[in-house]
Amino acid sequence: MGNLGILINAGFTAKKAVLLNVVMNLTAFIGVLIGLIIGELNKVFTVYVTLIIAGNFIYIGLTLMIPKAREIKDKMTLWLGLIGFLLGIGVMVGITFIE
Repeated sequence: MGNLGILINAGFTAKKAVLLNVVMNLTAFIGVLIGLIIGELNKVFTVYVTLIIAGNFIYIGLTLMIPKAREIKDKMTLWLGLIGFLLGIGVMVGITFIE
């Protein structure tokens, strides 16, 4: 639903935004299938892909968080957001070590 809002906000018509959203979701599904197939063929590949995905999550999180953080005037809200972000990174690292 977030992608749909972004597309409509960017000026796409509702019909075109829904169509593009479906296409984006289908490409994600195809990517998952390709990743699963390659991951079964080569276990070392899975480790490197996990690192790349974690890096992408951090990048996306920061690119969305930094502009919003500049708008926040309340320091407590800013610190809580930072702590939540760091806890999210900690959870990802923890899951990596548990697996």
